[in-house]
Amino acid sequence: MSQGKNVFYKDKTFDNKLDFTSLKNAYCDSENSLRHEVNSSLTFVNCVFKSDIIAFLQDEKKMRHFVTFHKNITFLNCRFEGEVNFRNTKVNGLVNFNGCEFDKKASFENTFCGDMAMFQKCIFYDELRFQNAIFSHNCNFMDTQFEGVSSFQQAIFRQDAQFGVTKFLKYADFSGITANANLFFNYAEFTKQAIFNNAAFHGRAEFMNVQFKHYAEMKRSVFYGQTRFVKSNFADVFLLDESRFLLGKPDVKKVVIVEKEKVSIEKTQYFSTEALLENDFLEEK
Repeated sequence: MSQGKNVFYKDKTFDNKLDFTSLKNAYCDSENSLRHEVNSSLTFVNCVFKSDIIAFLQDEKKMRHFVTFHKNITFLNCRFEGEVNFRNTKVNGLVNFNGCEFDKKASFENTFCGDMAMFQKCIFYDELRFQNAIFSHNCNFMDTQFEGVSSFQQAIFRQDAQFGVTKFLKYADFSGITANANLFFNYAEFTKQAIFNNAAFHGRAEFMNVQFKHYAEMKRSVFYGQTRFVKSNFADVFLLDESRFLLGKPDVKKVVIVEKEKVSIEKTQYFSTEALLENDFLEEK
């Protein structure tokens, strides 16, 4: 892999760990850290990984090992039975995990995706971490199911991000995200808390036909573009306090609020239009 010869496996089961930090081509990245380089394009199709995938490691000497993938990494319709750790990884090419199942914790914290990132039709059975990740191109999580806690705090989406038809069965945290283009959550379902506090939405922010079955927060966020909650259903608390809408109030046509007293829009600011009022919401009978 360090020599640049492309790797391709199909219908194979891997019993041992796949450890990218064991490559011998490491160089000093900073004090107490080494960076390993993968110069090959990696493709795994319909494979099963019985043990862990390791692209980040802190060894017994407190030395941290990071990995840079210079080409594409593709895991298509694969199953990961161990933990998956791509923390602090840099991928210059495509990232494709479409159709994969993750049995245990998957960590992509601080990961840099230099090309498109695709996680369509995945199932995360355990915790998923994408804090501080950078998506340089379009990313796609459409029709994916998050059965564990999902964390995207402070993630940066530089181009369009698609989360349509997703299911979040536990706590979902998107606080502090920056969406430089369009962000879509249409037809998504949040079973537990959905947190979008202190976020910046520079393009369109669409939450149409979304089922918020529990607590939903979008406090102190800035919506620069068109914002739409059309036909969404809020079964519990919905907080928009201190948020700003630069193109005017959001589109809340046919939104259903189960209990209007659980909606809070205190100190929200609107430009170009009048303020959003509680009477703009429907109340389920």
